[in-house]
Amino acid sequence: MKAKKVLLSGIGLLLACMMTIPTLHVYADSIPEPDDMFAEEHIDECELDVRVYRTKEETTAYVSPEDATVAFVLETQMEIGGDWSYKDGNGHQWLLVHYNQKTGWIPKAELEVKYDTISFEEEHKNELVQYSDDLFKNVDLSTVKDYRFWKYPGSEDCMEITDDDGFENFDIFSFFYTDQNGLRWGKVDYYRGRVNSWICLDNPNGDYEEISKGTKFAHEEYSPAETTNETGKSEKVKPNVDATFVYALVGAMVGFVVIVTAVILIVLKKKKSREEP
Repeated sequence: MKAKKVLLSGIGLLLACMMTIPTLHVYADSIPEPDDMFAEEHIDECELDVRVYRTKEETTAYVSPEDATVAFVLETQMEIGGDWSYKDGNGHQWLLVHYNQKTGWIPKAELEVKYDTISFEEEHKNELVQYSDDLFKNVDLSTVKDYRFWKYPGSEDCMEITDDDGFENFDIFSFFYTDQNGLRWGKVDYYRGRVNSWICLDNPNGDYEEISKGTKFAHEEYSPAETTNETGKSEKVKPNVDATFVYALVGAMVGFVVIVTAVILIVLKKKKSREEP
């Protein structure tokens, strides 16, 4: 009987361990939760923002878009990765960044964004097309190995080389682009942990020399992350401290002064009455 209980306990433990395997996979493949208090409290108003940015000048990061406490200061022309973005009540965009194991919020108006697939899509939006059988009738992705994932067509940055099995269909691609050399590209929004990348459908495992050398795009490496006025220039943005809180604080201070003044007057009056014959 005792042996049977031990056996059943062992089987139960084994099943419990097996059940955790898909759970771990799901967490590894999901969008990470923010590790910042303000982002956690406003997660429904935040958007994932994992682009690369650069400071224009010495830049202050604040505790939150609603708290003017300084979290840390970044040097001029310092590259830093984004995490989450948030738009405040005045329409200004804020970026959550990590630095020296701290989190801080920076107005995007004080940053430049590095050219990436989002920049590429904005620049070539009129050239991006949806899937059609005629366009890809001679492309067979099911037999291809060693895919190269690129930042964008023409980029020298290969994000990853993978030996995944071939794709059964074109469902993983959101849209397509044909470059100056006539090569067709597919945009991958998300696939097995890979985000915002491109595959050259005509040469999926070709290197840069084979598929993109000689391709020229007239773009700056960095561009303003946000312009906030009619002149196109960025304006200085400060945390939008809650006015209700400020008024309450001022009111409390005024009330405190009134009470202290009243107490002093009462004490002086009593003292005067004792001194009178």
